[in-house]
Amino acid sequence: MPQLTEQNKKDLEAAFKIFDINADGTISKNELATVMQKLGQNPTNAEIEELIKSMDCNENGRIEYREFCDRMSKRGIKTQEEECNEVRAAFSFIDRDKNGFITAPELKIIVTNFGERMTDEEADAMIAKADTNGDGRINYVEFAKIMTKKQ
Repeated sequence: MPQLTEQNKKDLEAAFKIFDINADGTISKNELATVMQKLGQNPTNAEIEELIKSMDCNENGRIEYREFCDRMSKRGIKTQEEECNEVRAAFSFIDRDKNGFITAPELKIIVTNFGERMTDEEADAMIAKADTNGDGRINYVEFAKIMTKKQ
């Protein structure tokens, strides 16, 4: 596994916990499918099988934490074009009405789809923090600036 910062390790652990719904230390096919569906994807059984197979080094049919970290950390070395494409895809995913802006209600929907709670006030505060032009919503440039800020 590539050398990871403490923040990288915390981020990977948090991501793994989202997928490991039953907290047994592995990601099953059902757990992977459930999270992908919450993200608005509709993977086929064959696609789920392929994803599991691509990460399952010990071939036990499940993704263990170490396998997850190894695969995800390898993805961490990205070209600028790849990073831009990921930021654009994330923006498009959150911008539910496709009007070119992320609003507090859109942000709240995404967060709650991940099983987290968010009040209207919290959503408003997050939008305000990224909203550099003061129009009450986040445009792509504002979003990209936040997403590409080095930690």
